[in-house]
Amino acid sequence: MFSLVEKKQLKDIVERILHVPGNFTGPVLEMTLVLDHENEKEYIKETTKDIITTLKSKGEIFRNVRLNVVQWMDNEHFTNEVTAMSLLLMDGYYENYQVVPYEKQAEYLMAYLKKFHARSKLVIILSDSFSVGSKEGFMREVKPFLERKTILVKRGALIDLHRDIQSITGLHCKCE
Repeated sequence: MFSLVEKKQLKDIVERILHVPGNFTGPVLEMTLVLDHENEKEYIKETTKDIITTLKSKGEIFRNVRLNVVQWMDNEHFTNEVTAMSLLLMDGYYENYQVVPYEKQAEYLMAYLKKFHARSKLVIILSDSFSVGSKEGFMREVKPFLERKTILVKRGALIDLHRDIQSITGLHCKCE
């Protein structure tokens, strides 16, 4: 469950991302939510519900959203589904959720997002096991635009990739 401080932090980060020059100009917002299948089902379900309700409480901009939900299974297996935000608030959405214990590297996810979700104006990654294998590979994949519109949600932390990219690549790097 998000605390009031975390909800305020999320709203502030989203506000900053949406007001980057040239990022959001249209009436329909396109966003991507990444669910890491290394996390347990209850955590994913509760945190996703917190994110959705917080965003919906933010205002009119989140009434009409094209939401891409990416299921991150492992470094090479991603499934994408376009769905309504309100569907993620229902328990039935998570019935087929399976935990896949696999050590993933963030640069593979970022390469996938760069290739298939470049149009998204906001990217939220829900992962407790977000780790960088190659700092150079990660930096190559997040540039030029993913770093400016990505939020990493971990247990007890909201990380704005644009402001905190050095801590992401430094603290979580398992460089060879």
